[in-house]
Amino acid sequence: MRDTRTSWEKQLGTYLRQQPEGECLEFEQLLMLVHRGRRSRNYYRAMRHLAACSACRRAYLELRAIERMQAQGLFARLLQFGSRPSVWAPAVGAVVAVAALVWWLGTSRNIQIAQQPPQLVRPETDTASAPLEPKHTPAAPKLADETPRATKPPANPARPANNPLAGPSRPTTPLERELASVSKVASFVREAASKFTALLTAGSRTGDSDIQNQPAPPIRLLEPDIERNTAITETRPAFRWQPVAQATGYTLQIREANRSQVLIETTLDATQTRYQLPSEATLARGGEYELVLTALREGKEPITLQRQFSILSDEQYEQWKWAQQHERTHPLLSAMVYYYHLDRYTDAQRCLQRARQRYPRDAQIARWLTLIQQRIRQRESEFSR
Repeated sequence: MRDTRTSWEKQLGTYLRQQPEGECLEFEQLLMLVHRGRRSRNYYRAMRHLAACSACRRAYLELRAIERMQAQGLFARLLQFGSRPSVWAPAVGAVVAVAALVWWLGTSRNIQIAQQPPQLVRPETDTASAPLEPKHTPAAPKLADETPRATKPPANPARPANNPLAGPSRPTTPLERELASVSKVASFVREAASKFTALLTAGSRTGDSDIQNQPAPPIRLLEPDIERNTAITETRPAFRWQPVAQATGYTLQIREANRSQVLIETTLDATQTRYQLPSEATLARGGEYELVLTALREGKEPITLQRQFSILSDEQYEQWKWAQQHERTHPLLSAMVYYYHLDRYTDAQRCLQRARQRYPRDAQIARWLTLIQQRIRQRESEFSR
């Protein structure tokens, strides 16, 4: 693009560009630029002024040269002092001599104190309050310490009979060893162990003679095992039973417990003795249900089996998984979780049988196993009513 300015306009522009921006810098501002550099205040504005003002630029360069000479001179003096040992060697020697003298004086005083025999200090007696004794009566000897000493607690405190968990710090029984081997004992495991061990003192509520006299159920249910267990784990269980003689067919119903509402109802022929719940008929966890199984017979009255059962809740299902994982390593704890929290008596019986093989010298396991077997027989008698 062609420049249309006159010669006077060009000279005026050149003159204005050569003029410094703002007023000249003061000494403090120049010194701040030398010491702090870019961190100084209004750094870029000051540098633009130095680029245009020759006087300020010359003063700034002289200050920076003086600063560098001072720094180099201090470093040179330090090197010169270090290269002349005759200057600082006597001072270091004097400090070492004083430290050695102080150490020697302290050591000799400690040796003298250790060599002095101990002096017994006789306790002062109150002559004003103490009665005078006759000179011919010998004074009774006094013991050095007449205060009774506190008896030490026994090394192994007695363990309560009804709570074998409250034992000494060192585990002695198989149950205590299993509790100690678990890295983090859950609260439901400790609760099951405490409650289960207390059942030995409570005893049984039903006699064996009453249990053995109960008749067999009209229809023998094979799956799920609700004859001996109260709760089951699956939400879509398969029901299987023994064939009934002269049966022409079967009807199966699943109802909600204590209600008349029918959730599932199906009719099967005489050859079908197994029924798997469909996917759309999944039972809810924590729910209580009733099974009604009827065997139809031609010319005779039908045979009906009506029993209640429950599904493990979400919390119980997590406890069941813990017991499943620890059956081989902790059979006693798994059995107690099965029995107390889940009402799974056959699972508890299986774990106690495994624990009896693992701990053959523990007589308490046999008593626990007898208790669970009695509870299973009681459940079977309730199922056959």
